[in-house]
Order: sequence, then C-alpha cells, then structure tokens
Amino acid sequence: MMCALESTTRAPPRNSAVPEARASTNIFNHDNLHTLRSEYSANVGAKINLPCPVDIGADIRSLFLKESHRGASIFFVQYQAEGTFPMERLENPTIKAKLRNKSPKSFRNMHGDYFVDGIISGYRHRIIVACSAKDVGNRKETEHEAKLSVANFFQLGGKSVKEAQTSENYSILDARMELYGYPVTATSLTAGSLEEARKILKALRPPTGSPISVVLRHYSLLDYPQFPMEVNIDPSVFKHLQEMREIHARLQTLLAHPALSKTLEEDRVSRATRRFEEHRPTLAGDSPEVLEQQATILDELEDAEMEANNRVRRWSLIEKTREMSRDIRISGPDNQSYIWECGLLGVPVIGEFGNLKRVELKSGEVVWEIEWTTPKISERRHWPLRSSALFKHLRLSSESGGWRRGFVAKTDTPTFDQCIVGTEFIVLGWSLSCICTSKTPPQVTAKLPDQCILKDEFEVCIDASISAEWRCRVTFIRGPE
Repeated sequence: MMCALESTTRAPPRNSAVPEARASTNIFNHDNLHTLRSEYSANVGAKINLPCPVDIGADIRSLFLKESHRGASIFFVQYQAEGTFPMERLENPTIKAKLRNKSPKSFRNMHGDYFVDGIISGYRHRIIVACSAKDVGNRKETEHEAKLSVANFFQLGGKSVKEAQTSENYSILDARMELYGYPVTATSLTAGSLEEARKILKALRPPTGSPISVVLRHYSLLDYPQFPMEVNIDPSVFKHLQEMREIHARLQTLLAHPALSKTLEEDRVSRATRRFEEHRPTLAGDSPEVLEQQATILDELEDAEMEANNRVRRWSLIEKTREMSRDIRISGPDNQSYIWECGLLGVPVIGEFGNLKRVELKSGEVVWEIEWTTPKISERRHWPLRSSALFKHLRLSSESGGWRRGFVAKTDTPTFDQCIVGTEFIVLGWSLSCICTSKTPPQVTAKLPDQCILKDEFEVCIDASISAEWRCRVTFIRGPE
C-alpha cells in the first residue's frame, strides 16, 4: 500500500473546544520499556490501529540511563492524560487536480493508492516518576501503592500530595515530563519532583492539538478517474513488514535500557534500526529483489533483538543479585546434615554437561551451576594451636582455554579445587553441605568480599577439624566476553 501525503501540507484551523482529557497510570521498569507506547490509526473503510513506540525525548532517556536508577529496586510510574479533537476534513485535496490525463499505472507509481482525507489531532501530557522500593521482596505491593498515590496526586490533590511523597515503602527519586499538542517550545522537561510537575501543568496554556492519526481514502472513491480498488500483492509482504515494524519498535525502546549503554549490542541495534528506516519506503513490494531485501533486514532485526535481550537479561540478573542480602544462611542439623547457602541458587536441572548443569532460578532465568565433592577429611583431635591446617580451602577459578571455548570443567578425582576452562564467570550464589556428628555447625568462612557474590572467583574456608565429606555448588553466569 502506498499513500500520497501532499494534501496534509496545511491543516485547517480548529474551532472546537478543548476535549476533556482521559487519565491513566501504569508501572514499568527497565525490562518492559516497550510498554511506553502510543498509537496512531488509519481509516480505510475499517480502522487499523498500529502500536508504535512513543518518541523518547532526551530528558526521559536520561531518567532511564541515570546511574542511580539502575538497581533492581528501581521502578517507574507513568501518569498520562490525553484528549482527542474531532476529525478535520481536508476538502478538495490539492493532488486531485493531478488525476487528469494519467493512466492508473503511471498515477499509482507517482502518487500511490490513497490520499489523506482527514486528520485527527489530540494532546497529551505524561509524567514519568522514578521510584525506589525499600523492600525488593515486597515489590508488587509497593508498585501498586505508588501507582495509586501518583494518580491521586495529579487528579485529587489535597492530602494525596503528602501521601505520594512520604511513603514508608518507597521513595521518589526524580521525575520527567513530556508534552504533546501544547503551544510550548520545549516538549521534554525535567520536573524533578511531583510538586514541580504539577506547577508546570497548571502554568500551561490550553492545548491546541497536534496530529495523532489520519483518515485515508482510495483514489477510486473520487468522482474520477476509474482506478481498480484491488491491487494484487503477496500477503507475505504485509506480514513481514508488520513483523519488522514491531521488532523495530521494541529495539527503539531497548536503546533506552542502561544494559546496552556503550556496548557492542547497542551498536548492532542502532545499525539494524537505521537500515530498516532507510529502506522502509521501498520494502512494500513483491518483486524477488524486494522480498530478498525484506528477508535480510528481518534477519538483522531479529539477531539484534536476540542479542540485546540476552544483554538485558544478564544485566537484570546481576542487578537483582547485587541488591540481595549477602548473609550466609545455615540450616541443620537435619539427619546430621548441615547446609550453608548464599546468594542465588538454581532449582530443577535442565541439562548436564559433566559436573556442569543448566539450572533454572525461581525467577525463571536459566544459568549455570558447577557441583563437586571434596575428599573426605579425616578427623584429628590434636591440631597445633593456631595452625592453618584447621581449615581447608575450597576454590573455583577459570583459566584460558586457547582454542577450547565454552564451559569445560576439569572433573578428575575428588578435590578441593575446581577450574572452568575457556570462559570467565561471575558468581551468583553458592551452597555447601556436609554430614557430620558435630552438635554445632562446622565453621565456614568466605575468603573474598561480599561472600564471593558477583566475583570472578570463588574461595571459602571449611572446618577441617571434623571428619566429613563436603559437597559444593556454585551458581554463575558467563563473565564479560
């Protein structure tokens, strides 16, 4: 489908009153920025709503990328109010005069299939508020409270002002505002706080509206000439175009994610989206050359999205781990078994590769885990005073594998040390267990800061004064490439 837009060079004056705004509030975080969407529509006998990403201004983008807004406790509240003016009909489109003395084919090649018959204008203001939950474990309840408080703040005022800014469950860090359809010079503003955002709204002049959708009519509906109402085009053309457009919209929002900032994935996403934007006007065809170009650009968009999503998932996992407690959890004795746990641990096994496993966390992410058993320590009752032999060191390290890439672990006889070959790693969590007759838990001490969590090596000291066999599990993700 092609469309000539010459008739929209000048919109007619608007005399209608400002329509009442409809307000909405929603919650999102770095991982679902694609929910920041608006909609435009085209009417060609039936309405076609095509979701597209809201143009993210510099101030809004800076809110997402701010260093202090990257933690797992951070979430965003969007308050939005929008109104729509009646459709403005464009009488006697200027392109109509060009219909004479042209064959349907030559006219279609020059001007397309449709002309703009009318414009629907509207206005919108939205405020995005950065919040920090004080208890990550109570996140959903906190987000619900913040959503209601922010909505009440802008709609009701009064005591809602105090409630929105003095919650015991979250704190407001910053706020940004965007305007559309208002007679202002700057449309993207740094509000800083809810109170400042409300002052800006009160000082605004009434909205005049800006185009949000168009109504299209086929040239065959005019008095002349006689154009066919159907054009034979391969249905896959529209399927691929729609798929590419949706991926493009998601990639545009991924570029605002801090996980992609200054990374190879950011460059790849930028290249893929630019290529689609450059070739988009020529992709609505069914010639072999165009279909091949469609397939190539679609592959580039899909590959860029896959790599970007992998980077985002990795970032989210690290941020979630960063905000977890570093306390070592001890349980036992249960049938003379003691267990020490710290950080994130996997649950059901998805696949095994020697003593390496693919495990799923409770949150659904799939990560790696290595497990090994130490030689049995023989009990000795008379250790020299202050001897280092009272403890044994358990270590996990990595080493270069040369041409051996990937997860390859040394799996020899029981040992206190393990090494992953060919890939660096980042520790997410670990677990130790042993069976012994001691009435008090044996001593376990992590030798690295933060109990080894988010470190690129693992080392703990275990009590060697008792007779026991120790089993160690370390959950990790791949380190930087």
